[in-house]
Amino acid sequence: MHINGINNERCTGCMECVKECPQKLFSMKAEIHKKKEIIFNDPYSLCIGCGHCVSVCSYNAILFESEAKTLLFDGVQDLSQIISFNDMVSFLQGKRSVRRFRKMPLPKEEIDAVLSVMQYAPSASNARRWEYVVITNSQKRKQLTDAIVEIIKKMKLLFRLKWLVYPFLPKDFRTLIKNPGTEVYMSDFYADYKKGKDRLFFHAPCIIILHSPSYSHMAGNDAGIALTYGMLAAGARGLGTCWIGFAQEAFYLQKSLKKQLGIPDNHQVYGVMVMGYPDVTYYKVPPRDLLKMQKIDE
Repeated sequence: MHINGINNERCTGCMECVKECPQKLFSMKAEIHKKKEIIFNDPYSLCIGCGHCVSVCSYNAILFESEAKTLLFDGVQDLSQIISFNDMVSFLQGKRSVRRFRKMPLPKEEIDAVLSVMQYAPSASNARRWEYVVITNSQKRKQLTDAIVEIIKKMKLLFRLKWLVYPFLPKDFRTLIKNPGTEVYMSDFYADYKKGKDRLFFHAPCIIILHSPSYSHMAGNDAGIALTYGMLAAGARGLGTCWIGFAQEAFYLQKSLKKQLGIPDNHQVYGVMVMGYPDVTYYKVPPRDLLKMQKIDE
């Protein structure tokens, strides 16, 4: 969105935009006839387009341009009126990573609904640099699976020569091949693949890949928030999701995978998520260890 200025006929001089703008682009120009005149000034294009000024102005005095519309619904002024804390806690505690999906396609409207929620995920300085690849075509899904399995085959060979090539490997790889469980997992994974079992995407009907340029150290955090929005939205629609970490690693290990999907060279894949109708029922929430924290009191 682009802020153009202020409608002075509507503005009451309440100063809320002045207080709210993170870039301090609103200020009081003068006080005329006991009315404060607020101006918007951005000579250095510092506005990040967060829209907080629009949200906080109850008089619709902020002039702006945007491809999308502002939203107004019951509870937007107090989110606790939309969902209670206890209901939210139960929803979050009950959310599971699903690895068993029904063999049925996911309608476009379901995918669009989840993506529309991800559109509202916050990001550092409102960067919003995410781009997505959405795969629902079974042939494309198989092509991607086959390409990633080829990486696993190369890694299996790497294990045979691990002590020979160990000094030349990146640090992350060294840690990986020193773990004996990794070799076992790779062997089992490849054996299941040859039997037609999908331990990568779990036969899910939809794969969502998030990629963006590495605009800052916050890029990965932003991606995590966006995909989490999607996972929670999917859960609210009765859908199951799972973050596929190995697929994300595969894009890092094999640059040609990005080319296969038309992802720009200067973009990094920051997350891969599968989505579909769950073929499993969970009856209770498993235990989780208490948070490890250091409390610093005054």
